[in-house]
Amino acid sequence: WLVALLLVAELLRNTGRFTMADVLSFRLQQRPVRTAAAISTLTVSLFYLLAQMAGAGGLVALLLDISSRTGQSIVIAVVGVLMIIYVLIGGMKGTTWVQIIKAVLLITGAAVMTIIVLAKVGLNVSDLIGQAQSAIAGSADKTVAARDEMAPGAKYGATMMTKVDFLSLAIALVLGTAGLPHVLMRFYTVPTAKEARRSVTWAIVLIGGFYLFTLVLGFG
Repeated sequence: WLVALLLVAELLRNTGRFTMADVLSFRLQQRPVRTAAAISTLTVSLFYLLAQMAGAGGLVALLLDISSRTGQSIVIAVVGVLMIIYVLIGGMKGTTWVQIIKAVLLITGAAVMTIIVLAKVGLNVSDLIGQAQSAIAGSADKTVAARDEMAPGAKYGATMMTKVDFLSLAIALVLGTAGLPHVLMRFYTVPTAKEARRSVTWAIVLIGGFYLFTLVLGFG
């Protein structure tokens, strides 16, 4: 988000163009640039939608106590139709308000769950991880019992290749977020470059404040 704030948001809004393809094609050849922009936008959006639709449909199916494969597929399709309807009716402004409300609910819910979980272990992250590992080791399923809770994080730094992998992941996360199509679209929903910069600043404050809050609870 800092990259988006410092290098993308205001500069992109100041160009006076309507899309990222318009900005890039201003200096480069239009046809290949617009083709690449369209393909990347559709590809990234497709993978994002697949994960989000599956998650939303699975959650609604759980709330409705639907366990059959066919029923869950129907729920996912219905959720998708509802999303299309509210986007068509509300437009970009309505969609933005929906996402604002969703972000507040997600951050609030995650903060409450963090407090509840950490309170059970005396606000000690080490105890929390230890209890999780003990629960896994005590599983009746041999495959589950053999898992190492810290294995995913411990693999980074073991060799030079894993260090390169970690660096690659960090760069992808930083630059990837700043270049996501649905993030870039947001800079065109505000009237001025100043508002674009301000909106990204608020995103940094909210997300950064939440992570700082959880870290203080865990290690304070």
